[in-house]
Amino acid sequence: MQTRNLICFLIFGGGISAFIFLVIWPCQTTLSSIDSEIRRMETKIEEHKILLPVFNDLLKKDRRLKEQIKDWPFLPPSSSDGSVAEIKPTINDTDKISSVFQKIAQKNHFRIEAIQPDENLLSDNSKYLIIRITMRGKFLNLYNFLIQTLKIPYMAHIEQIQVQADQESEGDTHKISLKIWLEIQ
Repeated sequence: MQTRNLICFLIFGGGISAFIFLVIWPCQTTLSSIDSEIRRMETKIEEHKILLPVFNDLLKKDRRLKEQIKDWPFLPPSSSDGSVAEIKPTINDTDKISSVFQKIAQKNHFRIEAIQPDENLLSDNSKYLIIRITMRGKFLNLYNFLIQTLKIPYMAHIEQIQVQADQESEGDTHKISLKIWLEIQ
């Protein structure tokens, strides 16, 4: 009878051990991996909560910039799908191009002193027009000016930016010179 109890005890203990190793332990490891995934997701949610105001602020700025560029005189028309059609100005459109830069400068509180196309490329059959812009204004407004300038569809790149303290006037105004490349037909 004692051996029978011992055999029943071993069978019962083996069954409990098998249940623990085959059911409870895999469930526990799965739960711990799920818990770590939950912690990782909570961290991402907290990061997104922190970054949401920054994202909303950027969206508002983007909407304001889109509203500002609607009335520019020489922007290409939109196509039917809403994207901007890529129409490049010609060498004869320098007046229209300069009026675009003048409007951007006025909106950002700059006073344009000179807008000069590069004479070396005017006679050449180049695909680019280089424009040199000299203006005066506050340095803090330069960022918005550059962002709005870069939204011009035929803008190739800005090669040079020079900022000098304005000797002629008092305050925080600066003389800013830009060398800009535009794509032309």
